[in-house]
Amino acid sequence: MFTFPSIFSAQLRDGFANCCAYCRTAEDLTVAIFEFEHIIPRSAGGKTVFKNLCLACPTCNRFKADRTAAPDPATQKEALLFHPQRDLWTDHFVWTEDATEITGLTPTGRATVYQEEAVLLRLNLIGSMPRVCILCRREGLVSFRYSAASV
Repeated sequence: MFTFPSIFSAQLRDGFANCCAYCRTAEDLTVAIFEFEHIIPRSAGGKTVFKNLCLACPTCNRFKADRTAAPDPATQKEALLFHPQRDLWTDHFVWTEDATEITGLTPTGRATVYQEEAVLLRLNLIGSMPRVCILCRREGLVSFRYSAASV
């Protein structure tokens, strides 16, 4: 059985400001407990080291699963998925003007958000989430202080 090294817990929570590294939802706005995710999955040889871990909401973690790449819907070429410890979120994603959806800007961003007309990580899956929750999620992005360069 895998045991997560507790030494990383506080560092990851602080570094990602208790927000999902992918969709930027704040853990405090949900009823879920966020998870420590292997960016490169252990099943693909990923190690349990700080640079390969991030904080992820259960939804993003489940939909990402063991994927590290997906087709860019604009080019149909395989693109690496967003790597929260290596990539800067704002280089790959932007909020729509009404601040309710995440749009991919690059092949990595588009592949992370969309796969063959289906949302890969479900970054914009809000179901019946009230608009105020969407705007709170957006506010979490504004206050999100994590920078890949600071790790």
